[in-house]
Amino acid sequence: MKLTKRRITLLTGIPLSIFFLWLALKGVNFTKALALIKKANYRFVIVTAAVVIADFSMRSLRWRILLAPIKLIKYIELLSTVFISFMANNVLPLRAGEVIRIFLIGQKEEISKTSAVGTIIIERMMDIFAILSLSTLVFMSHPFPNYIRSMWIIFLAVLVGLIVILYGLMYFRNKTLYLLNRFILRFLPDKLENKIENLINDFINGLEILKKGHHLFLSIVISIGVWSINALAFYFVAQGLGLTQITYTGAILVMTIVTLGISLPSSPGFVGVYEAAGIGACLLLGVEKSRAAAFIMLIHAVQILTILAVGMFFLTREHLSLIQVEKEAESGV
Repeated sequence: MKLTKRRITLLTGIPLSIFFLWLALKGVNFTKALALIKKANYRFVIVTAAVVIADFSMRSLRWRILLAPIKLIKYIELLSTVFISFMANNVLPLRAGEVIRIFLIGQKEEISKTSAVGTIIIERMMDIFAILSLSTLVFMSHPFPNYIRSMWIIFLAVLVGLIVILYGLMYFRNKTLYLLNRFILRFLPDKLENKIENLINDFINGLEILKKGHHLFLSIVISIGVWSINALAFYFVAQGLGLTQITYTGAILVMTIVTLGISLPSSPGFVGVYEAAGIGACLLLGVEKSRAAAFIMLIHAVQILTILAVGMFFLTREHLSLIQVEKEAESGV
């Protein structure tokens, strides 16, 4: 059997999920954790589900702004596409949701692949900016070991570097591309160099969209709003479980580390990597491991179930089959 990139990612992701799930739950007192979940104040959990919906509603609004210079699309259509794509990430392997998202917006609204990919890359850049900006609040209010602060300084340096590159690509495109090629890209293997060059070209197309529409500032503000709301989901579940160690800034820390964790290859739904990153973050905040496990399992479950419920609603509304959409997306994107 030929090991394609997709198969390699799948074969890597599932063992990693199993390993990190074992690592996360090692030493957890499940009786204690389940008892804490049973005693939770579920009014906070219900509010958390509403917060998750608000989070994705903001993401859809941001995408509408990014796409507006190409085509003004009805908000409900983008909301549907976003929920279906994120639902796909939770039930299908290999993060199929992004491919499905590009396919659906192209099929429904005749948006080119290049333009769709460009806006998604811009979104990811804005997400990095927003998360690192919010994490500044955490490091201003919590005493952390020096190695944690050193990691934060590195991430902050990355943020500054990304801003410089972003500005250069927007206003000094040719010069910036020349510098990237001379000092970075030419030292990479040919395949990787070509892949990065293609990503940069898609990214530049996204930047052109922003320049034409003058939506950069508004999109950044919404991005910060998206991740501020996302942190609220962690905060409300923590309050529902009586975890007083997790303040709002503590919730930002947990969210940030979970977001970094789920960037690793994993099974559908980010099982294992989510739990390991989340429990590890809680331990930094002084939460006992069994209580941390209860918290992370509950917030993960609420997020997945909410996304599945709303995603299924939109699939039914549009008379779509997720498996069929995945097949068409893989052959059409």
